[in-house]
Amino acid sequence: MKHAGQAIHRDDKEIARLAAARVGVTHCLCSNQLLASGTCRVCTMEQAGVPVGLGVDGSASNNASNLMQEASGGRSWAGSR
Repeated sequence: MKHAGQAIHRDDKEIARLAAARVGVTHCLCSNQLLASGTCRVCTMEQAGVPVGLGVDGSASNNASNLMQEASGGRSWAGSR
């Protein structure tokens, strides 16, 4: 499987292309929040058939590279919606 980066600025057409090409993306929620990069359209991507994984970004935005911290941040963010 091919893999794209964080893919936070993708429209519906680009998401469909990712799905058709079987390209997965990594969701780095804490990094996106810290850097104010934008929001990954996780639900839309999953519904389109794009595999979405959870990841950590580099030291510029996640010093610990702690996947459990990332998962906890995602759970807290989802609960606030």
